[in-house]
Amino acid sequence: MSNLLLGRTILLTRPYQEALLDKKLVEKNQGNTLLVPLIDTTYIQNNKELEILSNLDAYSWIIFTSKNAAMYTMNVLEKKHLLNWLRKINIAAIGTKTSSYIEEKGFEVAFTPQSFKADEFVKEFPFEKMVGQRVLFPQGNLARNVVMNSFKQQKIECDQWILYHTIKPETSDKKLLHALQSEALDVITFASPSAVNNFVEIVKDVPILFQQVRNGNWLIVSIGPTTSDELSIHGLPVHIESSIHTMAEMVEEIAGFYMGQN
Repeated sequence: MSNLLLGRTILLTRPYQEALLDKKLVEKNQGNTLLVPLIDTTYIQNNKELEILSNLDAYSWIIFTSKNAAMYTMNVLEKKHLLNWLRKINIAAIGTKTSSYIEEKGFEVAFTPQSFKADEFVKEFPFEKMVGQRVLFPQGNLARNVVMNSFKQQKIECDQWILYHTIKPETSDKKLLHALQSEALDVITFASPSAVNNFVEIVKDVPILFQQVRNGNWLIVSIGPTTSDELSIHGLPVHIESSIHTMAEMVEEIAGFYMGQN
């Protein structure tokens, strides 16, 4: 345990249960936290779900671009007593968090790109070996279409399966504005583009606060390049981008930043 974050207050914006885990990471470094979840996810039964589940043997690959996509897929398969199907299929995953979750559940990941960006997945994936094969692509309603479109361009049949919606918690607005008006806040963390978008939607209605964020009044920390890109689109600075795209690494790099100031 170190005291590198002693006296520092970190705003955590992931869904509540995940933010509780992040809170422990900060507290190991003697830091304080404010939990303001800016996103949450909820399962939604897609009208294609029955058709997909009835034809699982038609697929050669399944692509997971997030831990949530893997989690919701496994939940549905388990309820239908179809979870073992994942042992018969090639699994591709983007990101350490996604791959680790799949492997922790006892399944093998056949392909993961060196980069955590969907654009790099497209460059590295062995499309040439997939002629005549079919791909299942579970995702959330706000997922980008980069991967989906790449399969279409390669004339590989790829079925989209929308499993969950990303939403903004009802209590986020008041909690976030109160946190930003607190003199104690030092750091704002973002772990997804959706969190960035919800943050901007809330804060832009208070121009003075929004300008203070743009001016860098708080240290802004991003989990990775896709989230950083979204921050930049809205004119918000990125003071730290985690080199390894996990919350544990983010907290370590925040601690390292303050150590460098001492």
